[in-house]
Amino acid sequence: MKIKDQKIGEQFFPNRIYFETEEDYLRFISKEKEYERFRRVSNEIISEIPKLKEWIINHPQKVIDNFEKWEDLLKVCKFFIKNPKPNSYIRELPLDISTKFVEQNQTTIRVLLDTLIADDVNKDESDFEKRFNLKYKEELIRIRVLDEELAKKLFFGVSDLSLPLSQFVSLNIPCKRVFVLENHTSFSSFSNIFNFLTLPHLAESIAIFGKGFQIGLLKNARWLSDKQIIYWGDIDAHGFQILSQIRGYFPQTCSCMMDFETFNDFKDFAITGIDTNVTNSNI
Repeated sequence: MKIKDQKIGEQFFPNRIYFETEEDYLRFISKEKEYERFRRVSNEIISEIPKLKEWIINHPQKVIDNFEKWEDLLKVCKFFIKNPKPNSYIRELPLDISTKFVEQNQTTIRVLLDTLIADDVNKDESDFEKRFNLKYKEELIRIRVLDEELAKKLFFGVSDLSLPLSQFVSLNIPCKRVFVLENHTSFSSFSNIFNFLTLPHLAESIAIFGKGFQIGLLKNARWLSDKQIIYWGDIDAHGFQILSQIRGYFPQTCSCMMDFETFNDFKDFAITGIDTNVTNSNI
């Protein structure tokens, strides 16, 4: 093929380059050793877990990127094939490998397990532990029991406690009234201390620390469905979004001090927010 170059004029260039053998091509790109290792490792993987053959064809680079790890990766894979729902913490898995190996190689292990135990994968979960039926560190729900007698009856007098989410949703505290307080910034800020920690004692009542948009953690606590729920958050767009969210779970929820009267009483402290499209219908 003739091409005219501005610097060297007309020159003939090859249209194509042909390699007669695989070895010639590998030598040309200096990949003989890597290819030989790829073939050896791939054969070892397939001999251990034949189901991974198609995966190797589709992900050759992952085989190459993990040359030094395949012995341990295969141990993990074979364990999950036999135990697709281990219900253990990652570092509890009875594997003859470093306790940190699974955590450090989650990206690769995830694509392998998605192939090998597809029927047991929780496909809607992006979190590794939840996706593969492992135990995980649960969110804690902090509550205050505002009724002293109720605290004595249920929790040996302890009135301020935090529970794992799974235990919280299975509770059935015999109270009538539940206050939910927003944590918009940090738990140690003045407003949140005043809201949550200094609520007075009140018969048949508890308070829940809502943690802002983590209010969604409460949605499966069906024992709250027949309680009077009072939500107290910031008078801003986020506060009303959270109020709307909790009402989606528990329609009986009322707001506290999130009305125009309260706003007007303290309007000297108002600042401009990102979203000002809050109307009376949100209250």
